[in-house]
Amino acid sequence: AAEELVGFAVHGQDPEDGLHWIVALLIDQHHQRRGYGRAAMRTLIDLIKRECAPTSIVIGHRAENDVAGNLYEQLSFRRVRERRGSDGVIEVVRQLVLTEVMPTP
Repeated sequence: AAEELVGFAVHGQDPEDGLHWIVALLIDQHHQRRGYGRAAMRTLIDLIKRECAPTSIVIGHRAENDVAGNLYEQLSFRRVRERRGSDGVIEVVRQLVLTEVMPTP
């Protein structure tokens, strides 16, 4: 059976703050609303946890993208802030905490 590319994802660690980001998750418009985004996110979260062992994963999305926001909320990403990009677009930043960090005394 032939395989068909339906989307792609990019992740990496920010060298400035050390946070692990899902930089991009794109599903082709002809394949959206079929569960590919959710499956891709679950697979990507597992991959990042296994290969990078971060304490959290961060993702951003446009404020008006309710579909993405709802998906990330369902996957336990919590809204931590908003920021305005250089293009003026407001981005919602969400974080998935994987392990609780103990405060230093």
